[in-house]
Amino acid sequence: MSLTTNTVEPKVTRDVDTELNYWARPVPGNALEVDFTTGDGQQKAKDIAEASKLYPVKIHDIRGRESECSLYRNGFEYVHQEVPGLSNATSEEEIKKLLVPATEQLVKDRLGATIVKTHQTRIRSKATDPNPLNENKSPAFDAHSDLTPSSGMHFLEGKFPDYETLLAKHRVFSINVWRPLKPIKRNPLAVLDWPSCNFERDWILPKYIFGKDWWTVLGAVKFHEEHKWYYLSNQTPSEVLLFTQFDSEDMEEGGQCVAHSSFVDPEYVDGPARESIEIKMFVFVPK
Repeated sequence: MSLTTNTVEPKVTRDVDTELNYWARPVPGNALEVDFTTGDGQQKAKDIAEASKLYPVKIHDIRGRESECSLYRNGFEYVHQEVPGLSNATSEEEIKKLLVPATEQLVKDRLGATIVKTHQTRIRSKATDPNPLNENKSPAFDAHSDLTPSSGMHFLEGKFPDYETLLAKHRVFSINVWRPLKPIKRNPLAVLDWPSCNFERDWILPKYIFGKDWWTVLGAVKFHEEHKWYYLSNQTPSEVLLFTQFDSEDMEEGGQCVAHSSFVDPEYVDGPARESIEIKMFVFVPK
């Protein structure tokens, strides 16, 4: 991957009328299970992948109003961070070597955290990609959350043997940090304002079982007219999006597992594939 210098255009607020993929099938109790250790796991996973429908939505541009949203209230926020040397990085290894420690420090300073531990990174640099979900490098076009209260706690227990002691003294988050590697026009990322949704009403909870004690519960989201989606137009590498996927102090209300989705901007359907990086981390903030 080569990061080239781009001319930055004037930044004008611009809402976008588009469509988003939402879950569209009734599910008793809003929960279902896909067990890959059985013979029908692959077919059930395929059925889930085909259970969405496009709904018209307006994506609101937060440009010029970035200070109005906050991680604690809305589940997301945009912060500024220049990373020296990023524009000269030419490989995924170089990019991650620069950005992971810089991003951990950004989040640590922003939230007053004492522990920040990255648990996953991914660079997306293709318009389409036939590879499996966990290896895919193209944008994800469905309203979803990467974690839910149960899977967030499950991962926390697996990665931190002393999690009970840590929970007693800290508010624990799993935060996704999303950053363009070049200024973005095609297929931006939108986030769903947490106060505009209702976890019990809006979330479908597919549990994926891969083996003994190896499972996760993702979040698929149903459409509701009260939903409010936001993005940052012409987002640049120094404009960093933070959004919550797990909050240990919001478990009864859904864990603040903020839904997100890439979307098609009708004015920028073609052009170079979007290049971006997502860094996922557990964050411990003293109570």
